[in-house]
Amino acid sequence: MRKFLFLSMLSMFLFSCDKQEAYLGEEEQQETYEISFGMGNFDASVITRAANTKTVYGINVYYDKQKDGVQDDIYAYGLFDDMNYMTITLIGGYKYRFVCSLVRDADDHLYYGPYSSNNFSGYAQPFQLSNSSSTAVQNRFIIGSSIPYLSGLSEGRAVIQDTGSSGYTTSGYYPSLERYHGEFADYVPRSNDRVIIPLKRTFFGNKLIVNGIVDGKVSVSCKVGYDEVWSENGMTEDYQSAGSIYSYKNVYQCWKEENNLAATVSYSYESNRGEWWNLSGSKNVTFKRNVMTTITINLSPDLSGGSVRIVEEPLGDDNVITLNGENGSLEVVTVVPGEE
Repeated sequence: MRKFLFLSMLSMFLFSCDKQEAYLGEEEQQETYEISFGMGNFDASVITRAANTKTVYGINVYYDKQKDGVQDDIYAYGLFDDMNYMTITLIGGYKYRFVCSLVRDADDHLYYGPYSSNNFSGYAQPFQLSNSSSTAVQNRFIIGSSIPYLSGLSEGRAVIQDTGSSGYTTSGYYPSLERYHGEFADYVPRSNDRVIIPLKRTFFGNKLIVNGIVDGKVSVSCKVGYDEVWSENGMTEDYQSAGSIYSYKNVYQCWKEENNLAATVSYSYESNRGEWWNLSGSKNVTFKRNVMTTITINLSPDLSGGSVRIVEEPLGDDNVITLNGENGSLEVVTVVPGEE
């Protein structure tokens, strides 16, 4: 009988601890609020629907545990591919900060599967957890006072899907991904509220044109410091790329400071006529968020020299972002020009 009473008291104690953990150690009578999320700076009009792309959203929720106005204690995290499930219960009496990073067309670019030491399927960088190599999409928030968080939301690196033996490869610091980032701070919970997180594009575009290749081959590379952004090697005839996009190395800094990216483009021409005909040169270029920069390399007709020309233009009319709609469909909505 005494043993039975002890076990009953122990189970009641453990249940109480679990309940306190769910409320981050606060008393049960604290008021709670359920809110939902939306992504801002987008025109609400739907212009088309697509069925073959997927947008993945990683969200960290922080709160001011010490009530000192600094929202840096993790409250919850969530990885979503459907915005309809973005609801969370918040505790009254605190201010909250929400950090969201988004990858468009993630199913075409990011690797999803068992990664590193994990035997479960998930996304690795940029959606890895602070205590794990990858994270599964669960379309719900994980709440608690001692939980991990999505540790790659502010960084550009990614684990990319490929056809190699492992099925994935780790990108450089500037992966070819459409990344969006946004934060919203000092939020005080209200009943049935909808929090809009303003997002910005955190990537830039680049096109390469090479003219005047005769009896030889040309290689071109672009670097930021020692980090290679892209390269094209062994071109034997005039070349024009379709244009590519590259995420910033520091996504958070790009979002917050609108910083430009100083890079160096270098070219080398290896002539079939002999090494005395070889050419090389370089030029500094500045990449800007949400701008397509065209780099044109013109080799002179007599191969006595070369020049590099830089042209900047907006990324084009496809200023759109995919948002998940109902029943698994995808809505593509227009980004408001000048605000994204």
